[in-house]
Amino acid sequence: MFDHSNNQFVKNSFFENTSVKPVTVFIINELKQAIIEIPNGGSWFSNELLQNVIYSMNKKMSDENKIKLTECEIEVLKLVCKGLTAEKIGEELCLSFDTIRTYRANLLSKTECNNTADLVMYAIKNKIIEIN
Repeated sequence: MFDHSNNQFVKNSFFENTSVKPVTVFIINELKQAIIEIPNGGSWFSNELLQNVIYSMNKKMSDENKIKLTECEIEVLKLVCKGLTAEKIGEELCLSFDTIRTYRANLLSKTECNNTADLVMYAIKNKIIEIN
C-alpha cells in the first residue's frame, strides 16, 4: 500500500523544480487513485487514456457516418448550387436529362435532403461549396 508518511519526501524530491510541480501533483493523485481502486477489485484508467479512447471512438463514428458522394454527384451538386436546371447541367456535363435527374434523386436520398434548398445547405455545411 501507499505509505502516506512518505508523502512529504515524495513531494520535496519532485518539487525541487517548480515547473514540474502541477504535473507531479496530478501524477501523484492519479497514482493514489489507482492504488486505492485496484486492490479493492476496481479498475483504473488514466484521464489521458480515457480521453484518447473517447476521441478515437468519436472520430471513427464521424468517419463512418460521413456520406460518400461520387465525383459525378459532387459535380452535379455544385451545379445545382449554382442554380442550373437539370437540362443545363446535362448540357454542361454531356449527360442526359434523365441521368441528371437520377443523380439529383440519389443526392436527395443519400443526404436525406428534401429539396434543392436543403441540398445547397448540405453543400455549404460540408464545405462542398464556399460562399464568397
